[in-house]
Amino acid sequence: MDIIPTVVRMIKEGDWDMVVATQDYHPPNHISFASRHGVEPFQLCDVPHPFLHEKATVSQMMWPEHCVQGTYGAELDDTVANALDEREAWGTPVHYVKKGQDLNFDSYSAFASNEYILFTELISLLFGAQPRPIRTVIVVGLACDYCVMSTAVDAAKFGLQTLVTEDCMRGVDPKTTSDAMDKMRAYDVHIYKTSDDLLAAIHRPSTF
Repeated sequence: MDIIPTVVRMIKEGDWDMVVATQDYHPPNHISFASRHGVEPFQLCDVPHPFLHEKATVSQMMWPEHCVQGTYGAELDDTVANALDEREAWGTPVHYVKKGQDLNFDSYSAFASNEYILFTELISLLFGAQPRPIRTVIVVGLACDYCVMSTAVDAAKFGLQTLVTEDCMRGVDPKTTSDAMDKMRAYDVHIYKTSDDLLAAIHRPSTF
């Protein structure tokens, strides 16, 4: 099922203090690309840790080439981009955070690279928001079992009230998606069945 119409509705209908769009923005021959390693996609491989000693490795999921810098695949969906433009025209701050730009390590979370080697500007945007810091975040998108889960868990680690909704995310694999849902619950991420449920909850004055 396509989540884009529901995500677009969330962008337009929520009473947001800020909207942040994230983009995988990989260089060609990125560490996560199966083609770089001569293996099939969707399997775990040990790859060199970019900063530790030469024998140190990290486990990396292999992906088909995707979101390559300067290509159509790295661009936001047109309907999402238009909704963000509309939101910004209404006066809501809209920011764009690119991740996965380093050749030799991956970034699932919108806050930091895997292994927390580098951090994006996202937490500074949230805590530095005016007239008050952002304390509650809603995470939507793809994929539930990788980028959404990692972003939601990191948000919770930063002390943010973190919410997701099942109709605004999709996973790659049923098993890893189930595991991701369990991990988010373990970090007290609030999981709603539908965006209607989530919007109703955040619009109740005493909820958050």
